[in-house]
Amino acid sequence: MIVKLMRCKVADESKETFSSSQCAWSALARVDGFIGQIGGWDTRDERLAVIVAWWQDQPSYDKFMREIHDPIYEKSGQAGTYQSCEVDRWEAQFDIAGEVGQVHDAIPDGELIRLAWCEVRPDRVEHFVEVQKSVWNPAMASAGGLLAGVFSRSDQHENHFLVCTLWRTIAAHDEYRQRYLYRLKDQSEVVKDVAHLEGYVVHVQPSWRVVGDR
Repeated sequence: MIVKLMRCKVADESKETFSSSQCAWSALARVDGFIGQIGGWDTRDERLAVIVAWWQDQPSYDKFMREIHDPIYEKSGQAGTYQSCEVDRWEAQFDIAGEVGQVHDAIPDGELIRLAWCEVRPDRVEHFVEVQKSVWNPAMASAGGLLAGVFSRSDQHENHFLVCTLWRTIAAHDEYRQRYLYRLKDQSEVVKDVAHLEGYVVHVQPSWRVVGDR
């Protein structure tokens, strides 16, 4: 599975236009290999649009970029609605279990996305991956409200990882953060593992949500 992360900086006066144009990407639902897409505004920087898309494999994503992406983009009128856009791709390593089986099944109901982009110290990669499986994943699943998630590795930097989780409600994520997050950070020794971390908490915009046909 390919995970695509897009971060667009949008001026306040352009947010409404950007959001409207984002709806044009509903055409993705009929593209072969497309799993789903979800996004919204970052809670700490309300001018930052964060969008995550999932694809079944690299060939289907490459075909989309080669044949389909540009016509949708041109039709959307999204050009000029943002100041900058950063795009990064990740390769899924394993699912993060929650109330539903897979990300595809979580997209229709998720109200919140939590993303943690971790640059891991090279000598701590093995430990970082292991505690994700043995500490973080079980704790998030037991907290209640986690729908599903994906643990991914950068296609450019082998020590960069992306933890993406979808939560049923904003309140469920808030409870997890207050009751579990800081204890888990200590238990997993994340300070020893991670050299740099970028985090995003995104309230989902329903009109940006696209679920792939199966």
